[in-house]
Amino acid sequence: MSVAARRLSALELIVCGGLICLLLILPLSNGGGTSFARAMLAAGVFSLISLVLISPHKNVFLQILPLPWLALVVLLVGVSLFTSIFKDFSVKEALTLSSVIGGSILAGHVAGQGRDRPILVALIASGVIGSLLAVPAYLGAPPGSGAASALSGSFHYPNGLGSFLLLIFFLPFPLIFHGGALPRVLGSVLVLPVLGAALILTHSRGVWAAAIIALVFWATMEWRLIWAHRRRMALAMILIVSLVFIASRRPADIAPRLVSLTAATSKESHDPSFRWRREIYAWTLDIIKDHPLAGTGIGTFPIAIKLYQQVPYVTGFYAHSHYLQIAAEMGLPALAGLLLFLGFLFWRGGRIIASLEPQSRERSLALGLAAGLLGSSLHATVDFGWSYPAVALVFGVEAAILLALAPQSLSVAECAIPPRTSLRGLRPLLLSLCLVMAVLAGTRYYAEWLRNEGNLALDVGERERAIGAFQWSTRLNPLYYSPRQLLA
Repeated sequence: MSVAARRLSALELIVCGGLICLLLILPLSNGGGTSFARAMLAAGVFSLISLVLISPHKNVFLQILPLPWLALVVLLVGVSLFTSIFKDFSVKEALTLSSVIGGSILAGHVAGQGRDRPILVALIASGVIGSLLAVPAYLGAPPGSGAASALSGSFHYPNGLGSFLLLIFFLPFPLIFHGGALPRVLGSVLVLPVLGAALILTHSRGVWAAAIIALVFWATMEWRLIWAHRRRMALAMILIVSLVFIASRRPADIAPRLVSLTAATSKESHDPSFRWRREIYAWTLDIIKDHPLAGTGIGTFPIAIKLYQQVPYVTGFYAHSHYLQIAAEMGLPALAGLLLFLGFLFWRGGRIIASLEPQSRERSLALGLAAGLLGSSLHATVDFGWSYPAVALVFGVEAAILLALAPQSLSVAECAIPPRTSLRGLRPLLLSLCLVMAVLAGTRYYAEWLRNEGNLALDVGERERAIGAFQWSTRLNPLYYSPRQLLA
């Protein structure tokens, strides 16, 4: 790390602990997709940032703010909100996006203080917990049912769990290679099979393809350490295969399903998943053609697609390609901005990996993070994993930790401008904004609960009770459009 670990103050312990709690809890609530989980994410992140801004290390935090990237995001989201076809969905998604970005910056600050290890342990633990909690329902499902064919757990969708595990699967390797004490190494060797077997048992071909490419990249870069620790690696691989055959409800289907990936690009393929994706991609491209500059509004794809979909292929909430959905919702400039950021992330990550000492713990960690980010970015082309707040947060946190691994010599050598010294006026503005966002996020869940209570009252003809619920919902969260619409 660029900064040696030191003793944390009480505020910093709360910040680090709060971030770890979010990383552990968020995946267990439909990948963070429930209204309560989204409120917890936003309120938690902005409250933690507020604590950082009143701590003695506020100036360090302000110095790491990526102001050009933040300005670009604010501009693109602002335009998207202004042109949105349904602003309530857009406000909700914009709040989640800002929370993910804030959480990522927060993680970068914590890692920059030399505290990356607790975050990484929390990430590995969340992957193991998510995998283990998915097993009872998977094994208890009757033969032939949908639940018996794939592992999904708290994400309620196997591709969602797979996209989450893609980011975490490579993190135990640095501990296997550089763990030191035998219990730590043994624990890592036992954790890896759980993550690997769960990844396979999702039966998600998109996850498998992304994992194979990321694994080839990682193995190409780490082959010396793999050979040096070949016994540990062999044990881990044997355990993965054993777990898959012990837990799988249909082990004979794994190989044919993997082979079917060869027909993914064939238009003559009759695979329902491939045909359905071709249809929805075509409809999404039609949306992009009609709204190329600003899109239909962030978070509005479920509404926009209803104007383009055709029977018998009807869809739900996502385009199953995050890049196409970004272009449809926020326009081609937003897609270009996302691709530009990913290009910068992997370019910078490559520079960091090249600058670290060969076969060191830091280099192994950087490669594990880079492989997970690569796999996640590839999987986003064919699925909607980043639409889960838990997955998006983990992606941002890992990106921040990777960037924080840069040696001081590299950071100084590439610093084209002097350190910012005029950010003192930004602190009260940012503190006020974070407090407002935390309150709005915290009240959003209760406002939505009151809206639902009002809808239930309307269903049974209790008009006065419904009006009261809608009015309280509006007072709690003025940006919540739905209750105001129902009142009108």
